[in-house]
Amino acid sequence: MKKQYDKYKDISHVKMERLLEGKPSAMTHDVLREELLSLEKDMNRLQIALEQPSNGKLLISGTASVPKYYLKDGSGKHYLSGTEMERIADYAQKEYYADLLKVLKKRHSVLSEALGRLEKADPEKVFQSMSENRKRLVVPEFLPDNEFVELWSSVRYGGKRFREDMPEHYTAKGERVRSKSEGDIADRCYYRGVYYRYEFPWTLSTAGVWFPDFTMVNVRTRKVYIWEHFGMEDDPDYAIRALRKLRIYQQNGIWPGEQLIITHETADRPLNIRDIDAIIDHYLV
Repeated sequence: MKKQYDKYKDISHVKMERLLEGKPSAMTHDVLREELLSLEKDMNRLQIALEQPSNGKLLISGTASVPKYYLKDGSGKHYLSGTEMERIADYAQKEYYADLLKVLKKRHSVLSEALGRLEKADPEKVFQSMSENRKRLVVPEFLPDNEFVELWSSVRYGGKRFREDMPEHYTAKGERVRSKSEGDIADRCYYRGVYYRYEFPWTLSTAGVWFPDFTMVNVRTRKVYIWEHFGMEDDPDYAIRALRKLRIYQQNGIWPGEQLIITHETADRPLNIRDIDAIIDHYLV
C-alpha cells in the first residue's frame, strides 16, 4: 500500500496538511445507515407490541380535569369506568404505537431513498475518477478513506531517543516503545485497525516541541486525538509531572475527553486490555 504514495514522497508539508483536512463524505452515509438500523429495531419492537390487536378504538371526551372514556367496537360505544384505567391505558398505548409505527415506516422510507441518492452523488468519486497524473495536481475537498489512510500513514517524522539503560519493549509492528502498557495500547490499536503515530512531535505554544505517547486518528470522522498513558501514578514525583503535562495540554486548548485521551495505572492496578478496547470503541472507531 505504501507504493501507491511513493510518487508523493516530495509532496510539500503545506499540501500534505491540506490533503489531510479532506472531509469524509462517507461519514454522512454511515450516520444514515445507523439511523436506519435504529429505526428497524424500533419498528420491530412496535410490531411485536401490536401483535395482539385491541378490540375497538378508545374515545375520550369530557374535560381535562374530568375525562370520560369510551370503547367503540363492532357492537357500539361502551362507557369505561375509572376502575378500568389499566385497560384504558393499554388501549391508548397501543393506538400510540400504531400511529408511531406509521411515522417510523415513512421515515425509514424517506431515509432509505436519501441514502440511495447520496451514494449516487458521492463527492469522493470526483477525485477517485481522476487520472493519477491529475490527482497529483489537486488538493481534494473530500478524501476517500483509503486515500486518507495511505496519506496519513505516509508521514515521516523523528521521535524521541531512548536512553541506553532503558528496557526494550516492542510492538507487534516492531516499533520500540517505553513500557509494556504502551505496547498493549499500540497492539490493540493495530489489531483493531486504528491508525496511530508513536511519539509524533507536536509544537505547543507554551512548551515548544512536544512528544505525546500516541497521536491517533478516527478515520471515519477524521478527528485526531492525543493519547497519554500515565503508568506510575503511585510515584509522587511522576504524578506531579503528569499534572504538569495535563496543564500544558490545557494551556494549548487540548482538553481531556475532547482531543486528549488519558489512561492511568499503578503497581497494583495495571492497565488492562478491556479498558483499552473501551477507549478505542468510544473515540477511535
